[in-house]
Amino acid sequence: MMTNEELAAFEEDNEYPFYKTVYVSYPEYTMIYMLKSPKTCAVNGIKDVKANSINLDIPSSVEIEGNTYWVNEIFEEGFWDNGNIEAVIIPDTVTCIYRGAFQGCHRLKSVYIPDSVTFIDEIAFACCDSLESVSIPGGDIELGDECFDECPLLTITKR
Repeated sequence: MMTNEELAAFEEDNEYPFYKTVYVSYPEYTMIYMLKSPKTCAVNGIKDVKANSINLDIPSSVEIEGNTYWVNEIFEEGFWDNGNIEAVIIPDTVTCIYRGAFQGCHRLKSVYIPDSVTFIDEIAFACCDSLESVSIPGGDIELGDECFDECPLLTITKR
């Protein structure tokens, strides 16, 4: 395993960041994290879900091997087509929700997006046909093409 100094040097010398996949177990599921740097990570989905429906409260940080990683992204297609998620609360450490992150989550009814989010990529919540409400920041936020496409019940509230 690389030290924090070796990882920082690697990232400086390479065009793409170093990613390591880590699984962390919670009572209702196992969350998948992608470590991106010595201090940050992206959420990349869940597995081993123990209930038919869950309210997903993404943590702002995670402790792994004695290091704290701040969750600052929802990875591309991380929760794609997940049939268990009914609600999502995204922490105020997240700045980006990438392409297709929650696409096709047919049970998803509500999403809270904090003021820290400045970018929601294309089709991030597309085809969430049960999605009823989304609370998004009222300030500068870039919405990708069709990020809420085919969400027939949707009401978007800007704060």
